[in-house]
Amino acid sequence: MSAIGARALDGVEVYTGGFPATYGDRMSGLVLMDSLDADKARHTEIGLSVFNTSFLSTGRKGDRNWLFSARRGNLDLVIDPKFGKPSYFDVFGEYAIEIGSAARLSINALYADDKVELVLETDPEEREQIVSDTRNAQFWLRLDSDWSPSLASTTILAYVDFSNRRDGDANDPEKLIATVQDNRDVTQVSLRQDWVWSPSADHRTQWGIHLAYGEADFVYDGAAEYFGLQAALYGEPPEVSRTVLASPEGGSYGAYVSDRWRVSERMVLEWGLRWDDQTYTDLASDSQLSPRINLMFRTSEKTELRFSAGRYYQSQPIQSLQVEDGITQYWPAQRADHLIASFRYLTPNDTSLRVETFLKNIRQVRPRFENLYDPLAIIPELAADRIRLDPTQAQAHGIEFSAERSVGAWDWWASYTWSEVTDELNGQDEPRSWDQRHALQAGFAWQNEQWSFSAAASMHTGWPWTDLYLEEIGVDADDEPIYEATPGPRNANTLPTFSSLDLRLSRRFKLRRGTLLAFVEVSNVLNRSNVCCIDWDIEDGDLEYSLDYWMPLLPAIGILW
Repeated sequence: MSAIGARALDGVEVYTGGFPATYGDRMSGLVLMDSLDADKARHTEIGLSVFNTSFLSTGRKGDRNWLFSARRGNLDLVIDPKFGKPSYFDVFGEYAIEIGSAARLSINALYADDKVELVLETDPEEREQIVSDTRNAQFWLRLDSDWSPSLASTTILAYVDFSNRRDGDANDPEKLIATVQDNRDVTQVSLRQDWVWSPSADHRTQWGIHLAYGEADFVYDGAAEYFGLQAALYGEPPEVSRTVLASPEGGSYGAYVSDRWRVSERMVLEWGLRWDDQTYTDLASDSQLSPRINLMFRTSEKTELRFSAGRYYQSQPIQSLQVEDGITQYWPAQRADHLIASFRYLTPNDTSLRVETFLKNIRQVRPRFENLYDPLAIIPELAADRIRLDPTQAQAHGIEFSAERSVGAWDWWASYTWSEVTDELNGQDEPRSWDQRHALQAGFAWQNEQWSFSAAASMHTGWPWTDLYLEEIGVDADDEPIYEATPGPRNANTLPTFSSLDLRLSRRFKLRRGTLLAFVEVSNVLNRSNVCCIDWDIEDGDLEYSLDYWMPLLPAIGILW
């Protein structure tokens, strides 16, 4: 799911590292989305599927064009209400006007509302439920100006208003009794200006600034009492109570310059330098300087080499204060140093083959909190298996092989990645909880004027998990045994391999007015039981566990007119 409908997008770019200095405050990756630009006088779509009902209208008239997209979620209509009620909708609009022949002004707005009620246990004596209500409103003005054939600028003035209300309770006398009230409000106003100077086809210089000021209010109140296995976890108190109030405010600032040269017919070189700073972190000085360099060299018409090196920082956003875990201060910006090299070869039959290797050394790692045994806990921060991780450093490295080809009505692709992601904790390297040593993805698509069929397969090594050991350490006043549960080495084991096959089939019909597209999608078509978590419990003095799984086979149908 996304707060932006795919039908309202003209294109998406994904950077997984090595991106230029234009983009800052991200230490690993980012996604760039371009809204749809009307290419006809009017185009309208109405869609209905298991997941949502949608409406989209776009058009162009003279020097003006517009885009309007609205979606309403349908899951609350198909899910049994006893399990909860997911209610969500989003609206996106853009209106643009050409100002003379050298400028374009666009007015943009995005509003997304998610109110999700999740019920895990309906029995009043063991009730477990949580309600999360999130509203995100964004409004921005964008002015694109062409000052001369070689000089252009883009100016964006934006306003964001975000709020979240989370209320939940768990009432299981054998494990956990807990309540939580978590309210967050954030507003931010920002100004960004980017300039591009292209004196020739072989030279391009960019520079710009980004200024933002934000205010946030956090009100958190949570309490929990532990029983059974949760009370037996080694070193955990029998109960916890936490109240946190915080109202941070401050700014974040950035400036950059980058220069790209076509050194020769075969070589392109780009260097960049970026500066960022934040004032809401209560640190005397936390400014960051990020040098970057990228090189592309064509050894022939069919082959190319790419190399990227740079430093990347990511600050803790003002809306991400970890009040749920009792943290009231912001951490310094995390730092990642990237080294990426790739080789691409185009075969005589136009198959693209690529091999890429990467190394990311991460420093100033922000402390984080994880749940050892239940990552999907209904109130994760109050579970007894919650732990704080303070890595001194981290590293991600790996190598990826990929191939893709388009021929006629067919497209296919495949990739294999070996990677390793670790944290250094107490002088030892431990795999991160989302580390997957081997990953394989492949798929194909076929289409003609009426039919379209696609399949995508995904497989990866199971994620790490931590063992648990139980010991009887005595008896209480009623001669009932007292147990102590001790975790084994963290993330020393791995879950079974994850794999899934997804299919989509669609048929297009020409109508007297417009066209109708009918489709069916099936996720996990083989209905594979992919283990997500391990649920531990004490039964008759013995430690037992059961497995929980990711989603089973899920079909969905829909139409688009």
